[in-house]
Amino acid sequence: MNPSPAPASVGGASAAPRRRSFAALLVVAVVLSNLAAIVLGGLSLSDSRERAEEAAYQSTRNLARMLDQSLASSARTIDVALLALVDELEREESEGDAYLKDDEIVHMLAHFKGWLPETEGIRVYDAEGRPRWNSGPKLQGVFGIAERDYFIALRNNPEAGLIVSRPLVGRVSGRWIIPFARRFNRPDGSFGGVVSAVVPVDYFDRLLSGPQFGASGCAVLRYLDFSLISSHPVLTGPAGGIGSVWASPELRARLGEGRTEFAYRTAETPDRVDRFLAVRRVEGLPFLLFIGMGSADAFAQWRTEALETAVVLGFFSMRLGRLRAGHRPFLPTPAGGSLPCRRQQCAPLGHPCRTHQPGSGAGRRRAGWQAGCLRGRSRQRHHGDFVPLARSLRTAAR
Repeated sequence: MNPSPAPASVGGASAAPRRRSFAALLVVAVVLSNLAAIVLGGLSLSDSRERAEEAAYQSTRNLARMLDQSLASSARTIDVALLALVDELEREESEGDAYLKDDEIVHMLAHFKGWLPETEGIRVYDAEGRPRWNSGPKLQGVFGIAERDYFIALRNNPEAGLIVSRPLVGRVSGRWIIPFARRFNRPDGSFGGVVSAVVPVDYFDRLLSGPQFGASGCAVLRYLDFSLISSHPVLTGPAGGIGSVWASPELRARLGEGRTEFAYRTAETPDRVDRFLAVRRVEGLPFLLFIGMGSADAFAQWRTEALETAVVLGFFSMRLGRLRAGHRPFLPTPAGGSLPCRRQQCAPLGHPCRTHQPGSGAGRRRAGWQAGCLRGRSRQRHHGDFVPLARSLRTAAR
């Protein structure tokens, strides 16, 4: 009497729960891996964006500080020259031709002008605002300045010191200029006149065009009343004209708090470009300096990093998704092995889940294998690169 074979379902029944645990663990591993990658990528991008913002603020502050130093240094040099000229002119008022003749004064003015390349000329006006001497050719016609604000301020205030005018159109050159002026007195202390170093606005244009601010960056110089002196690049529209007044409510509020240096991000600009803006009161001058870096320029490198991170995360998610899609539940076999298949009906038709028929696809179909099972086995071969990971997870599940 032949011994009856052991039931094949015993081994399969004991292996089935382990296979289901492995499948669940694999799914959890895929999900957790994707979530961890997304979280780490998001944290990295957030940190990178903060660094880009801080770099933009630091860059605009540094450029503003550099230009502030250039402007302040130029103003100090002009003021020192004017103070020296005031001493000479007051002595001339006291001693007359015995000290300096007219041609000697003109030569002196030209000599000082050579030390101040940023100036258009140095001019002396009497107590009525009429021109007396000029560092260049003798002025033809009447070019009085009696009604100019800076002349009136110097005439009325003996302690005025250096006065820097708002931008105005010069009557000699016909160009936009900014006079730097001081008063000089007669021997009795009364008002004797004004000596003025005339700086063309072109000088400030050249100064602001030096640094690199990026494609959408800008540098703007305004008077304390927010009237425009110079900008680079040139602003378009009504706000771009020299002398035009413009200031956002936020800017007025910050300056109203008495702050002389600050930086912030804003889209309230004359050209409506979103920028990181550094604002600085120029030392010793009634000027406000604005340095802006466009947000598009500041975040250009960060956007490249974000795109690269998105591509890597997408590729990682796709590969893990293929691993999950490539997994198949395992049907038990009599030898204690398993048959990779998605559906029960994929087992051999003649003797389900018990025999393994080698050979070609046609031979296996003749032996009773369904085409769906063959496709499932064929797809398994496309995921051979995940076999080590699958074996490790399977061992952990046991």
